[in-house]
Amino acid sequence: MVDGREVSGMSGGWELSRAAESRKADGSLEFEIAVRRAGLEAVKTYVLYPGSSVLRERLRLRNAGTGPVKIEEPRFLNALVRATGRDAVDFYWMTGGENRPGSWVLKTETLPERKSRDFDSYDPFPGLAGAKYGFRMGSSTYAPWNALLDKTTRQGIFLGWDYFGHWASRFEAEADGRIRIEFRVAGHRQTLAPGQELATPQAFTGLFSDDLDNAGNECLDWQYRYLWDYTRPGWFPAIRMLGWWWNGTPWKDPGNTWVGGNGDQDSAFRKVFRVADLMSQVGGDVYHRDWGWWDRAGDWGGPDFKTMGEYLRKRGMGQLIYAFIYTVDMRSKVAREHPDWVIKQTLDMSRPEVVQYLKGVLDDFARRFGRFEWRNDSTPTVQHGSDDTPMLAQDQGLREIIRSFLDRHPDCAFQGVNGGGNNAGYDYARYASSLSFSDGAVGIIRNRPPFRGRL
Repeated sequence: MVDGREVSGMSGGWELSRAAESRKADGSLEFEIAVRRAGLEAVKTYVLYPGSSVLRERLRLRNAGTGPVKIEEPRFLNALVRATGRDAVDFYWMTGGENRPGSWVLKTETLPERKSRDFDSYDPFPGLAGAKYGFRMGSSTYAPWNALLDKTTRQGIFLGWDYFGHWASRFEAEADGRIRIEFRVAGHRQTLAPGQELATPQAFTGLFSDDLDNAGNECLDWQYRYLWDYTRPGWFPAIRMLGWWWNGTPWKDPGNTWVGGNGDQDSAFRKVFRVADLMSQVGGDVYHRDWGWWDRAGDWGGPDFKTMGEYLRKRGMGQLIYAFIYTVDMRSKVAREHPDWVIKQTLDMSRPEVVQYLKGVLDDFARRFGRFEWRNDSTPTVQHGSDDTPMLAQDQGLREIIRSFLDRHPDCAFQGVNGGGNNAGYDYARYASSLSFSDGAVGIIRNRPPFRGRL
């Protein structure tokens, strides 16, 4: 929607501004085409990958005029699929990474004729009684993946997207077998000043045949070949171990809040040495220092991680340190000095100055801690009141911070978490040397009781 009217490639009146192609270092081919209509320029970028059927795309909208332009719910993936008939198609989707049984479950449906099948990231988790529609992180309810398979021809298409804000999608089957697909940045309403632009999330489509096993292989082959550039040797694959990390933290204290604080730093320091001894006996690779080690979230004072890291490296081990750097205690220095940066205890990464500040936090960690793997968590994207608009830039700010950390500190690594798989995606996995897709009791992958027999 542009100034209250729906505008698409079918609207007419577009003129070609420019077109260019370039070959990237990994061999992929990027094609960019810019078209202009009145004061709006739309720039579509496509990336093709040799040896893969995957086509990735992204849209940028720029105000090329002299007055303001209001953009509402921009689309970031539109597709038209042709099948042999309406009933000939199996439609696949998956439940999301909510930290509960029933996560990551594959579902199969037949799309009803002339009635859309709609998905919204704010939908309640499937099958969760009493849950209400409302704010949920990007992959909490639905995994960022869909597929369609023509049962007659055994030809199929899969698709995925990267966005931790509010998204919505629609799949609609027509009588002749065509299926229309639409994804949009839900709840986004932004007025662009002259020269200002916005970029939508990245999305992709890929082709497969016969069965979903081939769809999975096609997607994984693409990831391994082209989205592996930030995976750090020594951190992947690596066995991570942690002790009773919550001892000495306020984890179980009455009145404890999520931001925690006042951890027993001497206890956190002592723990690493005994656990490191255990790790060396059983083949561990990375010591995992989890929640609650800090004095105050936002200030991030803690134990002597540098000495701890040096001890671990002497034994050929690394050190993982948990810190949700964008979630802060309101008594912290940054929250007191910049209250306008904070939304619901979260630093607003839609603001460039917040992004720069958090890059500096990670630079300081690297200086204080030495070589380490950063493990994040918490909620990086938040509504401003009931407004979803800031989440698009917050999502992009988070990714910029992670890239900056890895580019500036090539001996360090990143582990993605966010309450398990509540934030999951292909771009996120690209940056991570490991990625948590659950955070506890999730069906068959939950922690099991200790072995009590004899080996």
